[in-house]
Amino acid sequence: MSAAGDVSSSPRRQLWLWLAATGVILLHAALTQCFLPLSMVLGPEPIQGDDYDTHIGQTFRVLEGLQGWGKSWVYDPKLLAGQPEGTIFDGDNKAWELWTFAGVSLGLSRALAFNSFVLATFLAWPGLAFAGARLLGFSAGAAILAALFSSLVWFFDSFAHWCWWIGMVEYGAGVCSAILPLGLFYRFVRAPGLGLAAATALALGAALIVHPYTFFILVAPMGWLYLAAARGFARRDHLAVVGIVAGAIALNLYWLLPAFAHWHYVLDSGFFAQGGPAFLVSDFFDLLRDPSDTGVIGTRTGFRFLFMGLSLAVLVLWRRERDPRFAPFAAVLGLCFVLSYFSQIIPHARQIQPYRHALPLAYFAAIGAAGFVEYAVARRVLAGLAKPVLALLAVLAFGVVQHLAIQVAYFMPQWVPEAKPLFDGSPSVIMRYGFLSKFEPHTHMFYGLQHPRTLEHQIVTWVEKSLPHGTRVLVDRMPLGERLAWKTHAEVIGGFEYRNIQHSYANFFRSYHKIDVDELKLGYYLRTFAISYVIVDRPRKDFARAKRLLEPLFQVGPIQIYRTNLPISKMLQGGSGSVHASTNRIAVSGSDPQQDVVLSYHWHEQLACLPRCRVLRERSLLDPVGFIRVPAPHPASFVVRLVY
Repeated sequence: MSAAGDVSSSPRRQLWLWLAATGVILLHAALTQCFLPLSMVLGPEPIQGDDYDTHIGQTFRVLEGLQGWGKSWVYDPKLLAGQPEGTIFDGDNKAWELWTFAGVSLGLSRALAFNSFVLATFLAWPGLAFAGARLLGFSAGAAILAALFSSLVWFFDSFAHWCWWIGMVEYGAGVCSAILPLGLFYRFVRAPGLGLAAATALALGAALIVHPYTFFILVAPMGWLYLAAARGFARRDHLAVVGIVAGAIALNLYWLLPAFAHWHYVLDSGFFAQGGPAFLVSDFFDLLRDPSDTGVIGTRTGFRFLFMGLSLAVLVLWRRERDPRFAPFAAVLGLCFVLSYFSQIIPHARQIQPYRHALPLAYFAAIGAAGFVEYAVARRVLAGLAKPVLALLAVLAFGVVQHLAIQVAYFMPQWVPEAKPLFDGSPSVIMRYGFLSKFEPHTHMFYGLQHPRTLEHQIVTWVEKSLPHGTRVLVDRMPLGERLAWKTHAEVIGGFEYRNIQHSYANFFRSYHKIDVDELKLGYYLRTFAISYVIVDRPRKDFARAKRLLEPLFQVGPIQIYRTNLPISKMLQGGSGSVHASTNRIAVSGSDPQQDVVLSYHWHEQLACLPRCRVLRERSLLDPVGFIRVPAPHPASFVVRLVY
């Protein structure tokens, strides 16, 4: 059944379609409110925790660049002793930055502009499934079903849930936005035209801004569609395809050019979401294998595998009937399946964290599953079956519903009662879902977005109130490091340890994550990076031993705070002057004009020195980027600033 077949639908059918659409909208809105309360979106603070803090820091720095210099990247001295923000590591944050900039330009607060992107992604997920399904020739009823199925994936597939819970919101937005250029290109190859080409270029460019990994989702299905139709294309149609690619690239040049200019700083990105054949088995049986790859949430993939099975069935049917939808769905589902579970056969695939393609696999499978239901209803498949077969299917369906209900309950612990105490009054050792709780009272965690924990709030408040402006702090808890960098006036060495730029080697915990260091090495590091305070969540024996270097101040929960017992200065050479840093600017005063000045800030090729001074690169044993050297003679007071 095609979309065109809906035109002559009866008023009664139209009423049922409207009721079904309303039901899906209300259900998705209710689940959104459950997991993302509107009060949090409208609150005074941006949504925080885990990767959210990284994206807040990225967004707010780029916001400074756009508002202050009209540029999409800046030199940020508040993190990692100076690093270029908005160039490479935030390639997955571009739409969030532009959305926030637009919201602030319209008068919204930074927090509300930032939070509204999260809400928009939640709400767009099923809506784009509906729109994409219609573009791909699904009936209105099947498109509504696709929206429902995608909504169930968004909330109750463990990897999808993990993505937005941990803060990979923009990847989720990229996945659901990918279906629009695919649907438009599907229409284009069937009826080429300038309008469809322009719409496809715009949708493809926007999807790549939302997340560059949409390229890997779309390259196979769009490539297959083009190759299948190329023989029948006129010359202008081939040129239109070139125009689609060129237009999409042009829309992304504003961030691609700075990224390529900084590509010499790029590092290995293949740390997380690696997957493999063993993950296919563990996912099928709901076994958590490696949280670094699939997320720190119990594996729940019932909806994913149900929709994958239904999609496989409809692909067989579409191929037999030469349905044109076979090509794009077979390509996107096949590629995402291989990347998720067999990426080892693809050279260098580990660099794109291939298991994350389990999300588009589930999303497009949900839409394909709706196509199977559409096929079965249109051909009245069940009507021709014998009653014993129908009875068997009903029993199997009951088992499927039971299994999926248990999957849903995992994410809604408020609906599931705790086990009662034993007969003698002692607490049960079994928690919800029948797991052992290690003989301690245990409540299953609710994986919804919530306000920041009190522990981190206490540390942030202490830093903001107690430490002088610009104090350099070393932090091992990754989200806390990011939060201190964007929320306080401190300078932070810490945050996400595996930033894929060389500047991340300034982070002690990347270089010495599991390596004890002696006092000589530790002291050299603390002096070189001008560390005044150390905040650690994971106890380290080398820190505890270094009593001459680190003085324990106090402890908040598991977090220990040390003060450095060393003479610390961000002017490593050149006198005893003062250094004050802000975005794109480092001001030095009171230096010795006859000595070279070496600053404990990363060198960058676009830094310049004013007045009448130069910036050179000072090599370092600790860091491949190196520091800033201002050779003598120079003024006693000068400014090092970024020149675009």
